[in-house]
Amino acid sequence: MIARDGVRDASGMRLPLPVFCGLFLLLSAFIILFPAQIWLGWLAIIPAYYTLWAIDKIYHSLPLRSQSFQTANILLSALYIAALLSDVLPAALLFAAIKAVTYLAGQIRYRDPFKPFTLLLIILRIFAGFAFPALITTGIFPAGKLVMLVSLAFGEIIDRAQFYHEMELITPEIQMKTDFEKRLREKLPVSKPS
Repeated sequence: MIARDGVRDASGMRLPLPVFCGLFLLLSAFIILFPAQIWLGWLAIIPAYYTLWAIDKIYHSLPLRSQSFQTANILLSALYIAALLSDVLPAALLFAAIKAVTYLAGQIRYRDPFKPFTLLLIILRIFAGFAFPALITTGIFPAGKLVMLVSLAFGEIIDRAQFYHEMELITPEIQMKTDFEKRLREKLPVSKPS
């Protein structure tokens, strides 16, 4: 459930998203002003993690027809990008593998991956989000972190756009139609008079 000032979890506890988001932005400003203070970066991880988790929580609280795991998960994407930019290759490889496998599994399960436009999006997503950053990180393709960030952003935009496209909210009309079809399927056949 989305509250005015944040998100409520299943128990109804209020999660003040703007407070944590503001705290993260404030700490980020201090990090820019005082880059030598490493402890500020570690401190900023806490509100950053909570902010990303709360944003994802908003989508989990919506009445969706499909509750499938999406690679558009913001927290997972942030961990993947942070690992790449920090040159923590084992973690980057782990997060990339999770995202790539779940992305392809979702495309196969909920879409026709062999349609030309869908196939093009899949190829672009895999190349921009995983293959090209890997080429840059390993030094095979000489480019800076900015180029890698642009490539990552392009891949994430494709993933996010597909997520929003596939997201079907249960409107009253859809709910009525679903309930009606369910009742028709459950209805016992009428016996013919003897």
